[in-house]
Order: sequence, then C-alpha cells, then structure tokens
Amino acid sequence: RGFVNTLTIPGGLHARFVLTGVYGELLPYLSQILESWLPASGFIMKTTPAWVDYHKNQFLTEDDGFELDFYLPIGYY
Repeated sequence: RGFVNTLTIPGGLHARFVLTGVYGELLPYLSQILESWLPASGFIMKTTPAWVDYHKNQFLTEDDGFELDFYLPIGYY
C-alpha cells in the first residue's frame, strides 16, 4: 500500500530466545527476559534495537499462536 521503512541492525552479540505461545503471552515472556534473565546473566542490554524473526504471527493465524526468535542485543559491563 505504501513505502515500508527499513533499518539495518548493527552487528554484535545478541541473546536469542525461541518463544512460542498464544496472543497475550508475548509481553510476559519479554518482561521475564528483561526483569529476570538479563540481571542474572552478567550481561547488559545494549542500546541497539532488539528484533524479532517471526515464524508464525499471532495476528495472521486462526489460533492466535506465535512462534518467533527474539534477539536481544547484549554486551559486557
């Protein structure tokens, strides 16, 4: 319908999380990653964008399910 913007993700270290669920479960997953996993990991979150690779999108399926890889940019203290 119109132009879609693009963004080049800078390289570097990323933590990959394989997430599956249904609509409404994604935000709690992300909160758990940022509030529990990240502080315990010994890493810090970098300021470059996090990104998602959808294998199944909850807004495009009948069962509201999603399957995705979430990539969080991380670094050392």
